[in-house]
Amino acid sequence: MSGAHREIYVAEHHGSLQNFDPALVNLLGVMTGMELDLRTFFSAVQTLSVDIDDVYGASDVVLRATPSVEAPVAARIEDAETKAVVQTLPLVEDGDVYVARTALPPGAYRVKVTADFPTNPVTVTETFLTVR
Repeated sequence: MSGAHREIYVAEHHGSLQNFDPALVNLLGVMTGMELDLRTFFSAVQTLSVDIDDVYGASDVVLRATPSVEAPVAARIEDAETKAVVQTLPLVEDGDVYVARTALPPGAYRVKVTADFPTNPVTVTETFLTVR
């Protein structure tokens, strides 16, 4: 019934609602009575963490990324001033983290690391310097 009031009222402290049986019984009834495709919420758990130092030696740049679920990960490195793409490289799985190593001339760079999740690719951007 469209527009019907579906509010419920329970007498319990807010911090205890997650353990209060009348509230849980109502929640279960509402959730099982709805036709929800829970896969639409799956992308919310797909995250990407990157571990990039502020400064690297020019010959030893190490990019690390950790996606929340297994997915291809790649980095696109740009010159911070000109925005020209300097390198594009895949990060290789190494245990729980994905890693790429490269060398770059001294300068300022912006890196865009992307985890290519099937339903929702995620990109994280960081900046770093390389020195001699």
